[in-house]
Amino acid sequence: MSGVATGYRRGMQRILEGVRHLLQRRGVRGVRRRRRWHPPLLYERTMDRAESEAVWRGLAERWGDSLGYPLTQGAETRSPAELIACDAAAFERALPPEQVRALLAAQGVERVWELTETAPDRDLDLGLVGPFGDNSETHWTSESLDWMLYASHENSLTVDGAWLIAAVQARWLAWELHLW
Repeated sequence: MSGVATGYRRGMQRILEGVRHLLQRRGVRGVRRRRRWHPPLLYERTMDRAESEAVWRGLAERWGDSLGYPLTQGAETRSPAELIACDAAAFERALPPEQVRALLAAQGVERVWELTETAPDRDLDLGLVGPFGDNSETHWTSESLDWMLYASHENSLTVDGAWLIAAVQARWLAWELHLW
């Protein structure tokens, strides 16, 4: 190490010791730079028209007469193990959106399609799903199409898909009291 470098290093050490001494006299024990934790950004994308129409076709093929149940005819012959329609406000009191998201996550759902009459259809991160009773016609499902939630503007919420119905009924013991 050269004499200049050694002198510079000693000079910097003296400066740092002086700063440390001044801070200690003022009661500052150590200055740390705190890192702020920011949650990751959640995915949200507006579907284009062709993609939205393809999703609607898939829903119609998979769910047929239950797409608008209980407001449409034809699905009322299905059993509560296959389809339930209930009061949306009661559903959200019993199963807030974070609990519904947990049920979906337990089945490996990470992204959800949200199809609504009041806004463009969207492809969402599961963390953005809910609330379910906002008085707009909205359907939620995922790429598997093995489950569906449908909220009507009449404050009903339809749950479709055997595994989701079983999970809802297991966690909401009074579901039968709130059928539509």
